[in-house]
Parts: sequence; structure tokens; C-alpha cells
Amino acid sequence: MEEKGQSQAKNKRAMAKALILLAFIICALVVFHFTPAKTFFSAAKLESFLGSTGNWAPPVFMIIYALGVCLFIPGTFLGALGAVCFGAYLGFVYVWVGAMIGASAAFFIGRYLGREFAASLIGERLKRYDDAIGRNGFATVLYL
Repeated sequence: MEEKGQSQAKNKRAMAKALILLAFIICALVVFHFTPAKTFFSAAKLESFLGSTGNWAPPVFMIIYALGVCLFIPGTFLGALGAVCFGAYLGFVYVWVGAMIGASAAFFIGRYLGREFAASLIGERLKRYDDAIGRNGFATVLYL
């Protein structure tokens, strides 16, 4: 009986985290499609903004890129902006660093907000994947 109560509590916690993740996604879509915030993400405005930051332009751009990854802004647009603002070589480096930071942030958002919900949906298969990754992580991830 106690196990059933723990399972229900775990399912409620998973559902709450899934709802937070869904709310995050909906808010990101609403903010960037239905508010004036989307006008900030034009090439001219971002280039002007980065130009005003002086020596802080590279780290600011990398943060903007990382946020863009998490907020579903197309990477092609931000990558081209990096090349325009910093040149092909430095732009590539800044885009790459920003993409890695953004991908890591998106991974942690999914890991901590979506994992329990995914586990409640697919159940035992997730445990098998976790065990396989524990035994031979690289090959398992490559296979998946």
C-alpha cells in the first residue's frame, strides 16, 4: 500500500515538472511570436546592440545565442549574425561556444523538468536505457 502512495506522489511530481516545462515552452513561443520582443531579434537591432557593448560583445553574443537555443530562435539566424558581427572565424568560435552553452542549458531543463514525466510514459524502457548507458555510455548514445 505504501508503495502505491509513493508511486502516486512520484507521478504527481512528474506531472508538475512536465507542466512547468510545458508552461516554459508556451511562454517562450508567446513572447517571441506575439509580443514586441521579437523585434529585438532582428539582425540590425542585435548588431547595433552588440556594437554598443564594446569589449563585452563576444560574451553577450554567446549568452544571447544560448538563450536563443532555449527559446527556439533559429540557429541559422544567430549563426549568420555571429559571422556578420565578428567575421567568419571568430564568429564561428562564438557561435560554437554559445551553441554548447545553450545545448547544455536545454539538456538540463529537459533533464530536470521532463525526465520524470518521460519515465512515467515509457516506464521500464527508460531504466533499461539508463543501465545500458551506465555499462557502455558512448556506444549506447551513439546507437540511440
